[in-house]
Amino acid sequence: MAAFLPRAAASAQAGERARLLRAVAEGRAASRKEMSDLFGIRSSTVSELVGDLVAAGLLAETPVRSGGRGRPAQLLVANPNRLAAVVFRIASQSVQAAIVNLAGQAVAAERADVPVGCDNQQMAETFQELAGRLQGLVPRHADLAGLSFSLSGVVDAASQRWLFSSRWPRLRSLDIGEAVRATNLPVAVARNLDVELRARLARSEDRAGGTLLLHWGYGIGASFAIDGIPINGGEGRFGEIGHCRVSAAAAAPCRCGRTGCLETLASLWALQPVLAERWPMLDIDETALARQVGAIDLLSLPAMDRAVDQVVVALANLCRILFPRRVVISGPFVANPQVWAEFHRRFQAEGLLTAVASPDLQADQRSSELELEGAAAPLLTAAMARLLSR
Repeated sequence: MAAFLPRAAASAQAGERARLLRAVAEGRAASRKEMSDLFGIRSSTVSELVGDLVAAGLLAETPVRSGGRGRPAQLLVANPNRLAAVVFRIASQSVQAAIVNLAGQAVAAERADVPVGCDNQQMAETFQELAGRLQGLVPRHADLAGLSFSLSGVVDAASQRWLFSSRWPRLRSLDIGEAVRATNLPVAVARNLDVELRARLARSEDRAGGTLLLHWGYGIGASFAIDGIPINGGEGRFGEIGHCRVSAAAAAPCRCGRTGCLETLASLWALQPVLAERWPMLDIDETALARQVGAIDLLSLPAMDRAVDQVVVALANLCRILFPRRVVISGPFVANPQVWAEFHRRFQAEGLLTAVASPDLQADQRSSELELEGAAAPLLTAAMARLLSR
């Protein structure tokens, strides 16, 4: 719950309510007396503020008997289901939607597989259908803060338009707000790697300098932040590294309509036929695949070995432009220890420039969890601020 508390309060009293709520959510206080002792606030003031939070449904008080005489103590517990947001995210060739509460938990989820030939109308209908299903699954007494869309490809977040995704080449400039207007709910739109990176940095103690996130999976893309702030803003165009042309000789057709893109040599959608020929049981879903590849000799496939080389060179070139302090690689391929060790070795051998140290390289598989949290944050934080200000 603490992750969705607003950083700035509309009033001093709202700020005090947020401070007390954070203490309970973080486990630093569980009673009115503990709050009074922790913050040095008069018990009458604490009682008033706690009463406000209980009335708002953000805190609940439950009696705890100690076995002695007298009135039982009241234990304060944060209510993570007071607010929720529906988050839509893209996973391989499907749209997944989840109800995310104030604990960052997905309390209900639905998905729809979407064929490659999907156009604007079909995608809009998919969003509408998933939104309708999930609105009936919102926890009792929870307010729905809105619908958040965490999208792949090229996004214009300011105008809430999904401009392009190579997963669905016929999709062009889909107006997300218009597609779900019938819900009468607030809508937030962002690029998936930006919300994931924002959530990662919110959990990190060291955000100084540049942080580059490279996702190597069904598609290939990047996001970059300076001192904890993603540079993409509302444009949603930075980081489409998967559609950089890597070789005129490697002129395989890409789903973006061009030829020779990095994704044609190294993405999961391009490698999947080769992987399936050797290991038919492998899943196309990134999360499932990450669990499957741990003990598989992926590098025995020449195509996979070439893919590692191509992604290493692409990352090194990006680092020569941005010079990040740290790089996080996410996606199913780096869940394979052999691939990750070889990727790390080749990246260090590639180097950047003379006398320039290579960035710290990390592999992480928490992208789905963090994407949900990062996508829900704008809506839940705004709704929380409104509750605290009442």
